[in-house]
Amino acid sequence: MEFKFERIVTDRTADDKSVFADEGPIPAETVLGIDFLKLWGTGEGVPEVSAGGNAKSTYEPFFPGPGGTRFMICTFPPEATTGDAAALAEAERQQPGGIGGVFEGDDPGMHVTDSVDYGILLDGELVLELDDGAERRITPGTCVVQRGTRHAWRNRSGKPATMAYIYIAAERKPA
Repeated sequence: MEFKFERIVTDRTADDKSVFADEGPIPAETVLGIDFLKLWGTGEGVPEVSAGGNAKSTYEPFFPGPGGTRFMICTFPPEATTGDAAALAEAERQQPGGIGGVFEGDDPGMHVTDSVDYGILLDGELVLELDDGAERRITPGTCVVQRGTRHAWRNRSGKPATMAYIYIAAERKPA
């Protein structure tokens, strides 16, 4: 199934009338072979829904700080390579605070983020691998709640796989 992703953002005017503030296609940003559609992001702290044309998104840094959120669509190519040092450095240059800084060079694709991630596979097939080698096959409609654990997404299907994510920054507590 092929999707044409578009974003519609609403806001309120200074006199509190609901309006469409922004809409249209979102350009893909490709990092380490993965296509990212950055749909919306909020900064650190409590997100605001104030009136008067303040509907603004942020994706700097890529992963949100405390209280921040990110909403994105990712398309993983088959067997993406995500590990050598030069590729990770370039990824960090392209996407400050992003996957280049969290992906492990000695175990490609494995990473940990201080966030609660909600994901739903829209198309294709992925494998979710945890740090002990345990794996689960993810098919369209499968929802994943990732709670700050070390993991990797593997696309072994031979076809692209598309997943929607919402990241919510979290505070890591000791075990």
